[in-house]
Amino acid sequence: MKYYHVGVDVGSSSIRVAFTDSNGVIVAVDSENLDYTQSLENPKFVTQSSEQILQGYDRCINRINDQLKDEEFKLVSIGVAATCSMVVMERTIDGLVPYPVDYGFKDSKQNIVFWMDSRAEKETKDINDSLKGDKLLNYHGGAFIEEMGLPKIKWLIDNIPNQDLEDIVFFELYDFITFKLSKASNISTGTQDLKTSDTGYHIAMDGSIKGWDLDLLKRLDLDILSNGNFKAIGRLESSYTKTYLPIPDAGSLVYITEENLAIGHGVIDCYAGWIASCGKKIQNTLTMIAGTSTCFLVAHNNPSPSPGIWGPYNTLISELQVSEGGQSTTGKLIEHLFETHPAFKQIESDPFTLLEDRLTILEAVTGESAHFKNKDNFLYGDLSGNRTPYADGSMRGVFIGESTDISLNDLTLKYLCILEFLAFQTKQVLESLKGHDIGKVIISGSQAKNLRFVKLLAMVTGLPVEVSKTQPGYSGVKGAAYLGIAAFQRKSLLEIISNLNEDGVVYEPEVSDPKLVKLLEVKYRVMKDMAERQRDYRNWVSKALE
Repeated sequence: MKYYHVGVDVGSSSIRVAFTDSNGVIVAVDSENLDYTQSLENPKFVTQSSEQILQGYDRCINRINDQLKDEEFKLVSIGVAATCSMVVMERTIDGLVPYPVDYGFKDSKQNIVFWMDSRAEKETKDINDSLKGDKLLNYHGGAFIEEMGLPKIKWLIDNIPNQDLEDIVFFELYDFITFKLSKASNISTGTQDLKTSDTGYHIAMDGSIKGWDLDLLKRLDLDILSNGNFKAIGRLESSYTKTYLPIPDAGSLVYITEENLAIGHGVIDCYAGWIASCGKKIQNTLTMIAGTSTCFLVAHNNPSPSPGIWGPYNTLISELQVSEGGQSTTGKLIEHLFETHPAFKQIESDPFTLLEDRLTILEAVTGESAHFKNKDNFLYGDLSGNRTPYADGSMRGVFIGESTDISLNDLTLKYLCILEFLAFQTKQVLESLKGHDIGKVIISGSQAKNLRFVKLLAMVTGLPVEVSKTQPGYSGVKGAAYLGIAAFQRKSLLEIISNLNEDGVVYEPEVSDPKLVKLLEVKYRVMKDMAERQRDYRNWVSKALE
């Protein structure tokens, strides 16, 4: 009989489920689309439905079982990865039920505060003001941002009606899915089934909702979270006896179901993508998980924080420190261009293929890189705030070079501007990590399919860029399966990574055109200057209105 491992990856717009063998090879995979809702009344409110996610999981599992109906196999583990979104539930006599977190608390089906939600602007500022000068901020890029769980949970506690708060339970999305798939006893009003705890150490990964100590929560007027042994923070636990339990390492065995499935501790989706894509030797290599947004991760042995970078944290892989940077609007930046440019409606085939063909023809006709046609167009593309290095949620996009041109040619050059900006952002992240002696960049995710971008990335950063062998759309679900494999085999995640990962295709920096290299260096300086000027302008306006 074959043993298979289940990986679950809940992304922004889809849930993907895969069965893998013990070598991490995907045997079968299926996906289901997901919706997220941006409020028309207040676009800062972005929500999702946990019920839709669970229904999507069931559909995927049923279709995979149909695919494999002629095989004899046994499922032995589950690992879950999901976006850094927050699920809100309410304890009732009927168990846990979804609690509405949409604008006005109207629709109980909208019970997830989506990662992109930015309602907690005031709460983020309050937290940063309260912690000003505290070294804790150094482990979170210098400041909390609206995307982090702690500001979001503060907004909810400050705004949920008091009569409801006592029965509210907050989950990281991956913890909620893990908890539901475990079928742990019954989901009643007691805490035995819904075990919660504090780490006893006040630095939580990524500004997460779990892992803060009581002293910090008191400083932020969030000590309500500690009531009843932190019963407001939902998580699956294998022990019901200890009061203070550390956050388990990723892939640690946290539960064994009645069906004898080993459940590994879950992670945010970008970490799952990293786990399956970071190669066999993970130290001092920057891995980009580049999709709708981009996460930058590096494993190392330096316990000191870097400016503008989250971490280092040692609760992902116990043997190493992991630091993370990120940008919220990367692939989304291209989507936004396609959604808003008038010429896009002329495109009837795959837009990426068409744009690449147009750039290739342009270069053949002119005999030089298309970047020279773009020399006077400058983009700063943080449409939804900046995570690294500024930790500034108020950053917005700027384009210099706008004209009345709304042709396909204009669309093509703006697309190329976006690729330049994404490469420049990566270089800026590398500068923030300059103390880590990074010698290579690995890229996975949907942007890894864009060869023009990969080669541009190598040229701009001056480093070899390796395209992960993991299929771009499957890195997250494969990494999630690794969590279950580690739990089932009772091995460390680092050992699983070293055993199962493969090296990818490497592209060396192309520096044969020194004029092009100089152009991109200048445009990189312009991009950084645009960021600083934008911050200056906002400060000038703020001072004028004081």
